[in-house]
Amino acid sequence: MYYESNQLSKPLFMKHYYERSWHEDWNPIQFRLHYLTNKGDPISVASISIPDKDLHFRHKHEHTFGTYQYQYQELREVMVELDYYTWGSYDHSDELSIEEVIVHFTDGSKEVISVGKIKFNIKDDEGYEGMLMSSSSGSSSDNTGYTNFSLEESIVVEGFHVPFQSHLSDALSIRINNEEINYNSFPITMEDSQLLRIDYSLSFKEDEEPYQHFYEIEIPFHISTLEGEKRTANVTINYQPYFSDSLIREIVAERGQR
Repeated sequence: MYYESNQLSKPLFMKHYYERSWHEDWNPIQFRLHYLTNKGDPISVASISIPDKDLHFRHKHEHTFGTYQYQYQELREVMVELDYYTWGSYDHSDELSIEEVIVHFTDGSKEVISVGKIKFNIKDDEGYEGMLMSSSSGSSSDNTGYTNFSLEESIVVEGFHVPFQSHLSDALSIRINNEEINYNSFPITMEDSQLLRIDYSLSFKEDEEPYQHFYEIEIPFHISTLEGEKRTANVTINYQPYFSDSLIREIVAERGQR
């Protein structure tokens, strides 16, 4: 009886908030979806498609996510990709936003699943052409990271845009050259040969719902040169929650008991 009460009636997909862009090379965009299932469940994901569109993501692989195995469940990760030319043959707009997908399972069943919000676009910001190339970057398992840009000319940092602002406003901290910044910190002028270093820290409380979500976003910093040319410096942020045993039990109790 206790074992049955701790089993999921069906896989539970986590919420994902991704914003990804195609750049000039038009390489396929890969992204990961995560779901919780009973340990040893022989049924897995066969393919994923978009409702109301004859459009399938290319299924790359599936595996247990890291070491995330629990007493009764395991967290799995599915890697899929979307090719720009495949999407372009069905949709000629500059942006694709997905909140639901159809998951086709290996037992022949399928289900419409809410996955959060995944946005694909061609341009980040109208009027900002050209990107500053980073000279180095890094991130840590504590959801902090940095990106360095070596400046070859003087610039003015005019501002930045955070996707999914309502989710991240209280959790995201950003510093430019060790000074914490917000939307009122601009403009910031920097001389050529200086190093532009952008650090971030992302931290949620475990009892907040966004703690359970996955985030993969690019934050564009809007930059202009002294000649008035527009540039973008992109900082990539990846957030992966840590699922404790107690949190898994709570999720199963709220969303998925048989």
